[in-house]
Amino acid sequence: MPVVPRSAIAAVLIGLSLAGPQAAASDALDACPAQLPAGAVRITTRHATPHLSYEHSAREIRRRLDAPGDGVTLGMTQTSSAVSVDIIVHRAVSSKGGPVCARPEIGIELAHTSVEILLASEIQGEPCVADAVLNHEMVHVAIEHETLDWAGRSLEAQMRDYYRERVFDGDETTLRTQLAQEFEQRWSPALEALLGMAKLKHAEHDERDRYADREICGGALLRIARRIE
Repeated sequence: MPVVPRSAIAAVLIGLSLAGPQAAASDALDACPAQLPAGAVRITTRHATPHLSYEHSAREIRRRLDAPGDGVTLGMTQTSSAVSVDIIVHRAVSSKGGPVCARPEIGIELAHTSVEILLASEIQGEPCVADAVLNHEMVHVAIEHETLDWAGRSLEAQMRDYYRERVFDGDETTLRTQLAQEFEQRWSPALEALLGMAKLKHAEHDERDRYADREICGGALLRIARRIE
């Protein structure tokens, strides 16, 4: 999952007026959290408009799914996602210009870059059957959208709890590197796990709706499936 970090730095000046450099530095560090806004995280989501295609046969679609057995697959939904990350670092500095501490403000967008609905070429000339299969696939699209939104809310809550009171130190380059590494090592796997929850929902939907109703479209769907087998 690609991550595109961009960063800006906001600085707050902390005066060091106590006698002795060690006492001054200690006082500044203690005062640092009060000088900075709480760490903030905001996650937004963006959905793609589904694109419909009849370019592939039922057998080609089944191979794409890598589905076991000799069944018939008349449709499938493919979704591509991307993540972009914007980082603003709010940093406190000493009156002499030295860095003291910092907190991040992180903006993340989770986006579906494409949603492809593939319907078997064999049903293109069968409007009733095509509509039935499309309705099935649109439930899969809804599952993808709902899971993306839920994953965004869940990850945002986790990251807010983590960064709200967390204080960083070091120069700008160090901070940007550390935050990028944290996203890749901690939050990207967490996001993958959240998005992976959609697999169970997809499986449950497929189990409930197997095109098994002999009466669908006057039996046309069943006749097409038997012809393909």
